[in-house]
Amino acid sequence: MKQMKHLIAKTIGIQLPSPGTLPPVPYQVQESIQEEGYTRQLLTYDSGSDSVPAYLLLPDVLSDNPAILIHHQHNREHHLGKDEVCYRLIRGV
Repeated sequence: MKQMKHLIAKTIGIQLPSPGTLPPVPYQVQESIQEEGYTRQLLTYDSGSDSVPAYLLLPDVLSDNPAILIHHQHNREHHLGKDEVCYRLIRGV
């Protein structure tokens, strides 16, 4: 997995930061809902000029689970945003 991350970074022309060099990003948990097999948390964090909402899906069984990064598309329907993608992913729609 580590080799793949470095290969992707090299391919797209970026330098990965050394471990421990990035400061932690403060966030707040707005809600936490237990679903079947995982907990869905709605977080907010400060992007410098905005408060950004994001979902974090935490599996009940933590081991070497892969991460999933969801980029949303809004198709000019800004009211849908991340909610639509998150709910479609977890409901298998």
